[in-house]
Amino acid sequence: MKERITLLIAGLGLLAVIFIPCSAVAEGRHQSGINGQTVLYTCPVVFPGSDCYRPYPTGLTIVTDNGRFVAKVVTDDQGRFEVFLKPGSYELIPNGVEDGFPLVKTLLVRVEKKQFTPVTIVYDSGIR
Repeated sequence: MKERITLLIAGLGLLAVIFIPCSAVAEGRHQSGINGQTVLYTCPVVFPGSDCYRPYPTGLTIVTDNGRFVAKVVTDDQGRFEVFLKPGSYELIPNGVEDGFPLVKTLLVRVEKKQFTPVTIVYDSGIR
């Protein structure tokens, strides 16, 4: 019985040695990326104190600066999103760019090591 307990403890120790470094490496890869919000500009005329930006839930496609697909991201109901990325240059392509309405442009973003780059993507309703 003592031998089985000793083997069990040794086995658990071996598993800890194998899996703990792997989890540390996985966490280390997720220390940079992009976070932000998509909003819709809705005011025909701007008055002092008016809040013309409303959260705009949508999706984004992220590609590298040479056009290689990286990820598709869906915002929450407040238009917020966060994506973990390696340091580098990326293009954010908001859903609807190809439709032309509401108006929105792609965004070039640089991600630095161990940092999240904040962005706001503005969709323009075209109301004036």
